[in-house]
Parts: sequence; structure tokens; C-alpha cells
Amino acid sequence: MVEFDLPTLMIMESFVALCAGGFLVLSGWHGRNRSLLLWGINALFAGVGIAGYLVAARLEAPLLYAVANFAMGMAAGCLWAGARVFSGKKAPPVLAVAGAFVGLAFMAIPGVVEARHLAAAVPLLIVAAYVLAAGVTLLVDREEQLAARWPVVGLLALHGGLFGAGGLGFAFGLYPVEDLVPVGSLFGLVHFESIVFTLGTAVFFLAMNKERSELANKVAAQTDGLTGIANRQGFMAEAERLLRRCRAGGQEFSVVMFDLDHFKAINDAFGHSAGDEAIRRFVRIVRDAMRPGDVFGRLGGEEFAAAIPGADIDTAFVRADRIRMDFAKVTFDFGDQVVTATVSGGVASGTDQPLPALLAEADAALYRAKAEGRNRIVRATPNAVAKDRKLLRIA
Repeated sequence: MVEFDLPTLMIMESFVALCAGGFLVLSGWHGRNRSLLLWGINALFAGVGIAGYLVAARLEAPLLYAVANFAMGMAAGCLWAGARVFSGKKAPPVLAVAGAFVGLAFMAIPGVVEARHLAAAVPLLIVAAYVLAAGVTLLVDREEQLAARWPVVGLLALHGGLFGAGGLGFAFGLYPVEDLVPVGSLFGLVHFESIVFTLGTAVFFLAMNKERSELANKVAAQTDGLTGIANRQGFMAEAERLLRRCRAGGQEFSVVMFDLDHFKAINDAFGHSAGDEAIRRFVRIVRDAMRPGDVFGRLGGEEFAAAIPGADIDTAFVRADRIRMDFAKVTFDFGDQVVTATVSGGVASGTDQPLPALLAEADAALYRAKAEGRNRIVRATPNAVAKDRKLLRIA
């Protein structure tokens, strides 16, 4: 039977926590990442707390136990704060440190130190509360599809559950109170679990941050800087996905091509800032008219496209024409002048052809709308792409 030397095991726990904490702190500091920084400080405090328990037991110093409990409370508070910051939520410093000071104040109550079951239970329950709260924070915040989230949440649940069970066990006298939690006891699993928890959460929390960074870069690469909507790359990717889904489900699928009328004249007369404002106002109108599931993007300059799943050409035409009419009512002051603008559009529908071909049909209808006087929406005519492009050249 293998026997574990408890002091050696605790030294290993402390060393692992301090190393992981140092690495996370350096990573957070270098990357200006507060959540990583807080998670690293948590591990550093945990390493100090574990070492403090070992020294306190060897010296039989109750004061050192209180210091170790304080360090563990600070560790748990920083862990909670790091999860909150990662999820974009407020993490008031007062709440982050409250558990450590509550535990310290509790230990200062006369008779508590002598009531060793309570003295052992309360710090464990404080840690459990913070750790489980951190897990809930990361579990609730699931807008981002981060694969590493689930191992972190699982480790937090295990860690918090083990500390909570240990705290309740000590409170009800289920475990013998000794200077150190023996390896052979039920709660003694914490000596092994803590090493797994420290290493596992460090690795997976770093992975979560890396996933978020990669996701942000991907979104930035597919987002138009001026308007915040999809750029050409982003629109094409999402529209292709919608087209495949509609084709598989037997649904209608329509696209609309928009182009602001006389946009160059607006830039020449009022400057590019006025043109940018006209684009932003058009985008706001289209966004208000979009349904969940629709896709809208800026293909370049003053040219835009919308993909509308579940809509036939007539439905898409009505929606596009409503956008046209709403935009025609828009005026805005630019300096001492009033700027107005209109938009033209072409609509095409179908699922039996590739997206580029469908967009080409809508684009051809847009050319016809321009040729016929602008400020109008035109339905695509099958097999009329070349003819409609010729209309624009004639116009």
C-alpha cells in the first residue's frame, strides 16, 4: 500500500500553485488582461495559504492558521473576481475581499479557536461560496462559444463542492479535527484535487482567453469598421450558411442588393464625413427592419446586401421597398446644409443556384433600378443579368 507523506504533498501543492500563479500573473500583466491577472493572484494566495497551514501545524501557532485562512479567502475572492471580469461583469473589490475579512473576524471571536470544528468549517465554506459563484458566473455567460469553458466550470464545481462538503462535515463533527487534514480521510482528497484544480484551471482558463482572442480576431476580420455590420467576407459566409439551411429545409430564400444613389455627389458636395453619416443612417434603418436570422452586410463603398431566409421575392420586395421609403425621409444637418439621400435596390429569390449567381441577379435588377431613375426597388428578371447591366451603361 502506497503511503503519502502529507508535508511533502502540501509542499507540492503550494509549489504548483505558486508556479501557476506566477505564470498567470505574468501572462495577464503582459497582455493587460485583468481576468488572467486576478486568476494568477488567486493561485499565489492559495500557494501562500497552503504553506501557511503547514507551517502553522508545525509551530502549533493559531495565529498562523488565521493568516493561512485569510490567504485562502483572498484566493477565493480573486478567483471569483477573475471570473466576473472575464464575463464582462462588475467585480467590486469590497466583495472580493469580504470573505477573507469575514473569516478573519470570525476567528477573532472569543472561543472560536477553541471550538475547532467551527474554526475549520467556516474558512472552507467561504472558499466554497466564492468558487461556486465563479462557476455559476462562467456557466451563465455562454454567449461566446468557448470549448474550454466547460472544463473550467467542471473543475470549479468539483473544487467548490469538495470544500463545501468539507466545511459542512467539520461543522457537524463528521471529521476529526487535527492539525492537518489527513490524506486518508474523505476530505483528504483535497490534497490531490487541489493540484489538479490549480493546473487544470490555469491551462483551461488560458485556453478560454485564447479562444476569445481568436474569436474576436475572426469577428473583426468579418466586420465593417464604419458601421459594425458584416463586411463582404462576413456577409458571404453567413449568407451561404443560410442558403444551405433553406435549401435543405425547403424554404424560400431571397437576397437584396442596395446602392445609395448619387453617393459620389454627396461626398463631393459635403465631404466624406457626410457620406459616412449617410451610410450610418442607412444601416440603422435596415437594422431596424431586419428580423432575427436575417443577414445584412456592407459589400464595399455604398453597396450593401441583405439575405432574407424564409421570404419569397414578393415578401422581400415589400421589405426592401419599405426600407427605401424610410431612408428617403431621412435628412440630417451637416454644417449649415441639409443632406438628403435615396437608395435603389434589386431583389432576387431562389435556392437552386449558388449564392454568387443569386447576388448577380439581384445586382442586375439593381442596375435596372438605377437606369429607370433611381430611388426604387426592382425584382430580378430570370436570365436578364447581361441585359440589365447593359441598361446601366446606356443610362
